[in-house]
Amino acid sequence: MKAWNSIPPVRPLVFSAFLSKIIRNLSLDRYAYSHAEKRGSGEIPLLLDELSECIPDEKNAAGYEDKEELKSILNAFLGSLATDARNIFIRRYWFGDSVQEISAYSGFGASKIKMSLMRSRKELKAALEKEGYTV
Repeated sequence: MKAWNSIPPVRPLVFSAFLSKIIRNLSLDRYAYSHAEKRGSGEIPLLLDELSECIPDEKNAAGYEDKEELKSILNAFLGSLATDARNIFIRRYWFGDSVQEISAYSGFGASKIKMSLMRSRKELKAALEKEGYTV
């Protein structure tokens, strides 16, 4: 129903991406509801805290208004990562998986996952600073 009510007047170019964004947002809403502070808190605040060291704050970022440019920088960054590092990064920051869940999924140890995430965040910060986005 959410997809039906959200379809814009013009047909989306990539319908599957349009639907996955709606599903992701619904999932995040459900996750926030079920992991609210009174329900034991969740991983989302931790993820945002981890990324705060490399993603500029919306209020302090020069040129942050151009979301398409930021999106292309992020896509180029993800494209530059090795397959394993990209999968780890996406599972952590897109799907919100814990290090233990990523470890079980990928077969890598927790220390390798943490090190990969740390290196990826440093590379992301460098890529954003190169393009003029500062933290």
